[in-house]
Amino acid sequence: MSETRFDGPTGAEAAFAAGDVAFGGDADGSNGAGSGDALPAANGSPDAGGPNIAPGAGVVPSVPSAADIDVAPDRVAEVARVIEAQADALEKKLSEHLGSLHIPAPAEDIVSKNAIAAWNDVVSAPEDSYAAHARTYVEDLRSLATQLRRAGEKYAESDEEKADALGGGRGLPG
Repeated sequence: MSETRFDGPTGAEAAFAAGDVAFGGDADGSNGAGSGDALPAANGSPDAGGPNIAPGAGVVPSVPSAADIDVAPDRVAEVARVIEAQADALEKKLSEHLGSLHIPAPAEDIVSKNAIAAWNDVVSAPEDSYAAHARTYVEDLRSLATQLRRAGEKYAESDEEKADALGGGRGLPG
């Protein structure tokens, strides 16, 4: 006969209690990963989740503001191309396979006919079916790609306007 003993917390609870897991961060909101300390919790720092930390008392990282976001218009256009390619691939798969979901009744009895009619409505009816939702999703992907392209163009125009305002697109005098 084997015996199982429980001597305390295990897994994540034990790691937290031992101070081996870093929860929280430093004053500027980072988690200390760039500080070069391989095991910041081992030094006992409250900011690094050491033995003096209380659950929920760690430093909460700050939320980035609009000034912290750097938009590269060419990358936005690249993301739009990827989304458009995924929409194309999904549309191709839908056209190849959705028809096979519409099936005939396996028998001529009333239950089979009604069950298959309900199945076919759920799967491929013009409104509120799987096929309709899948097609709407493809349209939504295409719309998102269009919105991203427009946003990328606006960011590029804005960057050009700023460059012109700072010296005719030549940058600051050096």
